[in-house]
Amino acid sequence: MLKLQQQGYTIVELVTVVIILGILAATAGSRFFDMELFGKSASADVILSTIRNTQQQAFGRDSVVFRIASDTSTYSLSSLVGGVEQVKRSFNHSDVTLEVGAIATIGSNPCSALAADTSVDIPFDSQAEISHAKGYQICLNTVASVCISPAGFAHAGACE
Repeated sequence: MLKLQQQGYTIVELVTVVIILGILAATAGSRFFDMELFGKSASADVILSTIRNTQQQAFGRDSVVFRIASDTSTYSLSSLVGGVEQVKRSFNHSDVTLEVGAIATIGSNPCSALAADTSVDIPFDSQAEISHAKGYQICLNTVASVCISPAGFAHAGACE
């Protein structure tokens, strides 16, 4: 007597897989279409690239500064080499809240808002290091987003 082997899936298995895929799509889709999250990530990437560009320009040079400035409507990020602006990026106040602060103790959040018509200068020496002993924290929308270590290296996230 020959045994017939079943091939394929039962309707229960197929429905279960479709339900699981639907749950995963709903969860992933909400993150995929979240433009605020994308904008924050893109802003952090712009800050990181500007700081890293400034650090690269500082190797072997004096008078290299990363500047974060605020006027009435925009924040601007600049690389200054010998007082000459090399790179400039800007954000509207309506799009992002930018805060910065020098770190006093590791694990604390020193970020404070920039008042209009003020700036924070972070000077790099000829070895591409900064002078502050514990570094600087930059916050986007009150969340620690970029850290500049005393060695001049910038990385995403909080200074720890």
